[in-house]
Amino acid sequence: MKNDKELINLIQQAIHGDATALMERCLPYIRKLLRSHIPAQDLDDVVQDVLHKVLRRLNQLSNNHDKFKNWISVLSRNTANDYWRGKYRQLTEDIPKLTEDLETCPVTKSSEQLAIQSEEILGLDCALKNLSPNKETVMRMYYFDGIPTAAIAKKLNQNENTIRRWMMESRTELKKMLS
Repeated sequence: MKNDKELINLIQQAIHGDATALMERCLPYIRKLLRSHIPAQDLDDVVQDVLHKVLRRLNQLSNNHDKFKNWISVLSRNTANDYWRGKYRQLTEDIPKLTEDLETCPVTKSSEQLAIQSEEILGLDCALKNLSPNKETVMRMYYFDGIPTAAIAKKLNQNENTIRRWMMESRTELKKMLS
């Protein structure tokens, strides 16, 4: 049985049977790396992506064959990150479609529902007034005016992390007040 270095050299010389031997040797290692990071139903596809990248980029490995497993680990991690970025991108693309559907959906509310809703709004407004002035301002700017945290931070001459902390603290306080 050939070692990794010999197999890599043969593959780089375009002897394809050795590529299969190398992939069969790497497959359990790649599966083990990805198993805890990728859902089971998508694991085979992501493993296949990693194997494809390994074959495609094998020439980049040059003569540094001792770091082959480390290189495969990095490729696997980056491919897993790409997988999750794609899932996130897919979700964020679906959000505008959902909001459009909600806006076009006719809504009829009874007078009782409207009374309950206005009571909840008054309760929320009262609870917001019980927050510190800075926190109240931040919450109103973010949730009612739709201003992103970076813009709020700039307007209030605060660090963006401070704005996020105030929002987190405000949400906690509001949960206590409204429950």
